[in-house]
Amino acid sequence: MELSSKSIAPRRRVAKGPKRPHYMASQEIDKFMMMFTSLMAEVSALRERLDTHEGLGEAGKPVTRASVEAYKLSLPEQQAREAARDAMMKRVFRILLEDLEEARTALSTRDLEDVLADDGTSLAEHEQANA
Repeated sequence: MELSSKSIAPRRRVAKGPKRPHYMASQEIDKFMMMFTSLMAEVSALRERLDTHEGLGEAGKPVTRASVEAYKLSLPEQQAREAARDAMMKRVFRILLEDLEEARTALSTRDLEDVLADDGTSLAEHEQANA
């Protein structure tokens, strides 16, 4: 029996299990964060494309779609773009990073309190002994 592409029904491509992981308190906030992160990626790409236009202009080369696509970054340019991208992400996600650091600190303090409690010591007693 010969199979043709017309006789084979296309398979649905659907993720099994939960569709998406949830990181925030609600699905609506998760969806907003996905859209926001996508928009931020677009802004980053536009910044890099603008930087390429500026580089071509400074080099006295014509700014065409082909020249922009063919533009090769030097190592310092690549490092500068990575630093700018990292700085933007830190600025944009600052509040989330602060919350994460607070949670880590609280977790570390709670873990220390648990360890000290096993020794019969409180955190205040431990801090006084090490002061």
